[in-house]
Amino acid sequence: MFSLNFSGCLDKLWRKLRLGAPIFSEQNTASMNVDGVQLVFSDALDGGGIEVTTVIGSLSETVGTRGRQIEDILHLNLACLSQFRTLAVLRKADDGAEELVLSVSFRGYTELEKLTGLVEELLSVVSLYQPLVSADAGGYQGNPLLGAAQTSLSDELDGAMVFHL
Repeated sequence: MFSLNFSGCLDKLWRKLRLGAPIFSEQNTASMNVDGVQLVFSDALDGGGIEVTTVIGSLSETVGTRGRQIEDILHLNLACLSQFRTLAVLRKADDGAEELVLSVSFRGYTELEKLTGLVEELLSVVSLYQPLVSADAGGYQGNPLLGAAQTSLSDELDGAMVFHL
């Protein structure tokens, strides 16, 4: 059972966005679709906040391609540390495939503007990660952030220092 704080916070968010009342699933989650991105809102495991997640896509079944995807995801995570609070994780889908999931955590229930900002951040980061799991005819699209001479994000980050304060 979810907390009243969780449902009350989502009620306020849905009203602010003029969506009516949120509809809660059997798993005590609520979801919304924003420009084709399915966001799932759930009460944090400790009951102290809200988790917002979205599934970006599944990794390739080909071992070599999946390895390159994971490497690029790790490098992009490192590059994003100083700019975003979004967490990228791999998890097993119901069908057994590995999928890339982005998540943000909102601690507390009272600062609606902060929650809105985190959701906007999550939506902006989706466009960075989607190319890493999108396949073309060759099986792997790669990252659009790379320059013409770069073959991986490690080329971009080689020798770089990233600070997270």
